[in-house]
Amino acid sequence: MNLIKKVTPLKYNKIMIETSLGKKYSSDLSFFNKVHCYPTEADWKNVSIDKSGLDLIWSTKFKINLTQIIEHAFKIEN
Repeated sequence: MNLIKKVTPLKYNKIMIETSLGKKYSSDLSFFNKVHCYPTEADWKNVSIDKSGLDLIWSTKFKINLTQIIEHAFKIEN
């Protein structure tokens, strides 16, 4: 099972995750910026991995799933 092992917030709207399968995904999440709880630029770095390892959650309660992160990846590294 592929799980999120590490998250690194990049500049606003962009994140990088490392997964249990050894891949790194850099993603642009600006597609979701119309969601009412989408993090502001000030909140962007307040992100953590949920207990299941399948989602990221911000202090604003915005939550995004690993599959969505992969779908919006602009760079994938092995």
